[in-house]
Amino acid sequence: MGMESRRRDLWELVRSIPVCMLTTRDGDMLRSRPMAAVIDEDKQEFLFLTRASSHKAREIEKGTDVNLSFALPDRDLFISVSGEGRVTKDPDTARQLWNPYIATYLPHGPEGDDVAVLRVAPKQAECWFGGRPQKLDLGELEGIIESGSPHDLGTSGQVQS
Repeated sequence: MGMESRRRDLWELVRSIPVCMLTTRDGDMLRSRPMAAVIDEDKQEFLFLTRASSHKAREIEKGTDVNLSFALPDRDLFISVSGEGRVTKDPDTARQLWNPYIATYLPHGPEGDDVAVLRVAPKQAECWFGGRPQKLDLGELEGIIESGSPHDLGTSGQVQS
């Protein structure tokens, strides 16, 4: 199975998990917080709306390496995405991502002075299924996605860009 198919499998898996934990570096410490992820599969990146003045935005300006952690514990599915983050002022994208939920965090609308788009370009992803540590060829993900049924996989696999 080719890398492009593996990437599609990754996007399909994370699409079913609307909130992830975004981890950044704050000096010597790692900091994580929940974020609602939107996928731009064409550009191969995750998108988030945030405040330009937030700690995470300042932390990403100092160092771009970030991690996104996705989990569906009831399906025994866990995904870790390591990538490069950047914060941009992009009102057009902010309008596309806007929804009533985000308005509670950013009350001045998508054109507000403090609204920023956080983009994460994945470099590597790892997936775990089940409780037993075994290796899984990511090609097997298609069957898991298609069936939608639980599998006793207990496996892991990687995707790299």
